[in-house]
Amino acid sequence: MLPQNPYYALWSYKLYCSERFDLLGNSLAILSGIATRKKAESIVNWVESSCRDMRKKNLLSVDLPPNLFPFIFREDPDWRKRYEKFNKPGEYHNGGIWPFVCGFYIAALVAAGKQRLAEQKLVALTELVHRSKNPDLDFGFNEWFRAQDGFACGEDWQLWSAAMYLYAVKCVETGSTPLFSTVRGQSW
Repeated sequence: MLPQNPYYALWSYKLYCSERFDLLGNSLAILSGIATRKKAESIVNWVESSCRDMRKKNLLSVDLPPNLFPFIFREDPDWRKRYEKFNKPGEYHNGGIWPFVCGFYIAALVAAGKQRLAEQKLVALTELVHRSKNPDLDFGFNEWFRAQDGFACGEDWQLWSAAMYLYAVKCVETGSTPLFSTVRGQSW
């Protein structure tokens, strides 16, 4: 945990840590009950506020959070030379939008009691999974999308994207989080 931030650190080792936000890790912390209800509320509020700020700065074009933010820019100490070609800000692991990860986030919203927000994010995810690199597909279920313009950059027909989309639909439909509600047990 980072005392100055309402979310869990991306990584930590002794005195060192990254203060970047990892959407999958924090979603799993909420779903599993590692995060308390109060902590879950703080995480969700921070994510939504940060995404609004990113949209104002044209760093985010869709109503879904990136997998990692703030993005890693060339001037940052954790920038790697290969990012220039393979991991530009807002792309792939450096802040791309992953339907797989967004499915976990939507489930975490349901777990945190944010049903209306989960419904809104499911609509955004439904729109996103329609997009594909191949214009002949009705549903692309693409691997990942560029944050700044929502362009499908990964590979279409990713089973993990489709599976987590279906799980998110089930969570929103039932107002529950199958499997994870058992894991959280009585902690919530």
